[in-house]
Amino acid sequence: MAQEWAKAFYRSRRWLRCRDAYIKDRILADGGLCEECRDRPGYIVHHRKPLTQEIVGVASKIVSDSRVGGVVPDKRRR
Repeated sequence: MAQEWAKAFYRSRRWLRCRDAYIKDRILADGGLCEECRDRPGYIVHHRKPLTQEIVGVASKIVSDSRVGGVVPDKRRR
């Protein structure tokens, strides 16, 4: 679950557009498989490096494809 300080970001139009675009790209690339196990569809988009309060306001650091990944729930935050 998102930290209290990050909830507004995760409800923002900017994040929702980034997440939706990432999912569409992954579906076209490999059917949307989990990027870690490559066994099941990865339907959670998360930050590869944990989001921090310091960067939550810097759009380029939090909504780029190089910073997000698609995984299944049991692979998240390992």
